[in-house]
Amino acid sequence: MRAAVLRWLAVMAGVAGLSAAGLSAAGLAATQGAAASALRAAPLRHPCLVGAWRDDGGRTFTEWDGHRVAMHGGADNIDHIFGTGIDHDWWGRNVKPLYGTYRGHRLEEIIHGRNTLYIRGKEHSDRLRLTEQGWSAGSTNIYIYKGHARAGYLNQTGKYTMYFRCTARTLRWTYKKREDKETRISRKP
Repeated sequence: MRAAVLRWLAVMAGVAGLSAAGLSAAGLAATQGAAASALRAAPLRHPCLVGAWRDDGGRTFTEWDGHRVAMHGGADNIDHIFGTGIDHDWWGRNVKPLYGTYRGHRLEEIIHGRNTLYIRGKEHSDRLRLTEQGWSAGSTNIYIYKGHARAGYLNQTGKYTMYFRCTARTLRWTYKKREDKETRISRKP
């Protein structure tokens, strides 16, 4: 299983506020507008998903030194899901790192930037198809192991089938029996 898919699941997110990502409302609107023109616009058939969400953190895996490492954390990234099906996953300064253990030493992963995804699904179905459009320029993925920092890779494309459950306050994503919970911050993205 690709680490980027699992990392994405662990951090599919909610909203801590525009200032957490260092954005203004005008900047977010311009970014959303640009992404909308780059992607084929189709209304999201699940209005419950539309809004701003904060990731509550979770468990995932990453690839490190050719090995699969269990990780946890990654809370507080900002997720804006628009009625067009566009999802901006913002990793600002306030996002918690992911932590794991490799060969008896702590492994820390710090992600900053924006990942854009496109969500499609059939009405009255809990199954969604997500297409990863990639990370914005300047996005970073840094690993810290034994006190040394090393740049990581951020997946730029991919297609994933996920399942969801949505209420007025919570959103739960499920991917291959792994679940990630998010808390609604706003009904507006």
